[in-house]
Amino acid sequence: MVIRIFLILLLTTISLLTEVHAQDRVEFYVDVNPKSGSTAENFVFSVVIKNARQAGRPSLYGGNDFEVQQIGPRQSTTIINGDVTTELSYSYSLRPKKEGVLDTPSASVTIDGEEFRAESLKVEVSKASNEAIPESKDQAVFLKQKIDKSSAYLGEQIVHSLSLYTTSSLYDPKLPQSAFDGFWSEDLGEATRGSATLNNRDYALFTWKKALYATKTGNLEIEPRSLEAQIRVQQRNRAYPFGQIDPFDDSLGGFLGAMQTEMRTFTSNSSNIEVLALPAAP
Repeated sequence: MVIRIFLILLLTTISLLTEVHAQDRVEFYVDVNPKSGSTAENFVFSVVIKNARQAGRPSLYGGNDFEVQQIGPRQSTTIINGDVTTELSYSYSLRPKKEGVLDTPSASVTIDGEEFRAESLKVEVSKASNEAIPESKDQAVFLKQKIDKSSAYLGEQIVHSLSLYTTSSLYDPKLPQSAFDGFWSEDLGEATRGSATLNNRDYALFTWKKALYATKTGNLEIEPRSLEAQIRVQQRNRAYPFGQIDPFDDSLGGFLGAMQTEMRTFTSNSSNIEVLALPAAP
């Protein structure tokens, strides 16, 4: 009986010490990715709460230079050498309304009964430029992927963007859920819509974002992504043996030819990143 009471007291003491230690390590901060970009891009703004026993939903203030849309919360737990870290992250999509050095929202939250506040961050936004168009079979539609950094530590978050540029109407687009070799990945919300001007040509822009976490070190390649969609193209006219256009072609439009849809596959560029091992503990 005495031993049982002793064990209960010991476990209670350990639990209290653990809670106090976790409370001492409570963190609250905001982050934004990428740190700079153009008016055609969407930025991922994260409100991060670490090691909280109980936390309310964060409130945002300011950020009037952006259109703000919540993507969703994400919760994770990591254990390193017996040290447990919990993380709750609320993500938002920020679409800039103008160019310049803009302020993200600031944030506040109540954690374990205490009020925490994080100040806004600066984001440098430039006007959408005439970027070089990747080599593509059809310049009216192409895919482009990029990552927000050229190097990262093992397990560090990397924001991956896959952007579809199009001047044509697409139907029934299908984005295969292809794996990222050497990375663990998760979606950062639904696709966002924007616009971009490349080589003096206006494109509708659709962007999918993922968070990547490298599971091995070295120079890793993110292989090209692909998307399948029906696209409207001009129907070929029926021709006579000597190459003249058939003036009695029954397709709508006569000499100009009718429009029809056909399935096409669009492939992006590849990307590379140098993944570094975690620094040795002091």
